[in-house]
Amino acid sequence: MLTTLAGELYGGHGNVAEGLGAILDQLASILKANDEPLQIWNPANPQELLSERWEEDTRTYESFRVGIANFKQKWDELSRRRGHEDLTTGLEQLFGEGVRSALREQAEFVEKARTARELGVARGTGMLSAMAGSHVIPVRSNTFFGA
Repeated sequence: MLTTLAGELYGGHGNVAEGLGAILDQLASILKANDEPLQIWNPANPQELLSERWEEDTRTYESFRVGIANFKQKWDELSRRRGHEDLTTGLEQLFGEGVRSALREQAEFVEKARTARELGVARGTGMLSAMAGSHVIPVRSNTFFGA
């Protein structure tokens, strides 16, 4: 159900953090405005009501509402953190211990692409990107002169 809701609420944001934050904001508003369980239909099978359990037992819907509100509060707190270590700790608290190794793998991937001169910055968004097309500005090698 979460992926169906997120897909319906996604607004084409430029990065995952903004997208998740916006989805949580919208979902929290929808849930706050609806005491009755939402009806979420399977987009691949329009006859399947994914949220039927919420109608059978409204306590499950209330648990979902509380869970989303709690997750949104933690995400909002995380969004205000600054610094690599503080963000990493916050992500670990939210998503578990695999975060640190995932961030390390991502850093190694980016460094490898930068070293191979396959890393660029997308014009207009400033996001890191694989080198492809005129919309990407190459990232220059680090020289560390003057450090």
